Amino acid sequence: MLDYNLQIKGAPILSLHSGSPIGTVVKPIMVPGLLQIAGLFVSSPLLNKKESYILQSNAIRELSRHGIVINSIDDVSPADDLLRFKELIEINFDLLECRVKTKSGTRLGSVTNYILDGLLMVRQIVVKPSMLKSLSTTPLFIPRTAILEIKDRDIIVADTTKQIAMTKLPAKLDPDFVNPFAGKSKPREA
Repeated sequence: MLDYNLQIKGAPILSLHSGSPIGTVVKPIMVPGLLQIAGLFVSSPLLNKKESYILQSNAIRELSRHGIVINSIDDVSPADDLLRFKELIEINFDLLECRVKTKSGTRLGSVTNYILDGLLMVRQIVVKPSMLKSLSTTPLFIPRTAILEIKDRDIIVADTTKQIAMTKLPAKLDPDFVNPFAGKSKPREA
């Protein structure tokens, strides 16, 4: 389970090839209907600063607390070269700018955060109630299954959302490579 604020925006991009950080994430590119991150705008001192660059999500080897692990800087492409991202870039969907309402029209607040799985799929949204309601209400953790519709900057959820408990997220999958950025674990004492 990954918390957007702590793991994606501003996260270092780590290269297995060089064994060091090569850049940082500027902002995610999300597919609104799927609530999945398709790619990330990145910046790097190794790239031309006059162009925008994208790291496609399928090039990511691992998401960890150390950063986003990729094979090399060659996994990053100029935005103009990725035609399939053109429409997503034009839409400029930002989940953190969305308001959340129930199907019957009750306003619940706005999205302040979201929780991802290892496939960069949004599993839960964190909703902060409006200013008046926030004095007596804690943030809502709304599971993906309660989201009925996304239109423009509004997310419509089931009327029973307040009664829905947090859902279990899939277990973290083990990567198929050795991550040189992960700390070595200490042997367990008997």
